[in-house]
Amino acid sequence: MVSKRAKLFKFGDDERCEEVRKFIEESGVLLDVRDLKIDPLTLTELRDLIGYLHIEHFINKNSPYYAKSGIDEVISERDKVIEILINEQSLFKVPIVQSVRLITIGCDKGKISDMLRLDMHKANGNSDEERDVAGNTRMNNRPVNRPRNSHKKKSVSSK
Repeated sequence: MVSKRAKLFKFGDDERCEEVRKFIEESGVLLDVRDLKIDPLTLTELRDLIGYLHIEHFINKNSPYYAKSGIDEVISERDKVIEILINEQSLFKVPIVQSVRLITIGCDKGKISDMLRLDMHKANGNSDEERDVAGNTRMNNRPVNRPRNSHKKKSVSSK
């Protein structure tokens, strides 16, 4: 069986990114980690990463550089925002987890699990899943197909 692969982009030493990295690796995913502080993205790589997504998703408004950057004034001008991000990569909201076709930004383990199709009880040792009538597993936050009541409806007779 071919192992799942993903890329994780982080910036420096961040506890949340490290927690997400461990979570993904413990799930059996082969992870390529890239620290943007040490190995910044090139213009082409940044454009490929963002693709057609709204650029605001990638911006960390809590970054100390955010207020100084003036990025909120040019947010509607994609090329100017990309130029600012290339010059100050601490503005990225991290972690960014990228699979072959999908991307998740931030530390939401549920979204990352859905994107990478992770088996949750392998990742954390817990089993918070249910089985539907066909025996398929579903996470608690997903709908579970329940059998319909097989009893016939009783008709109300008129008096």
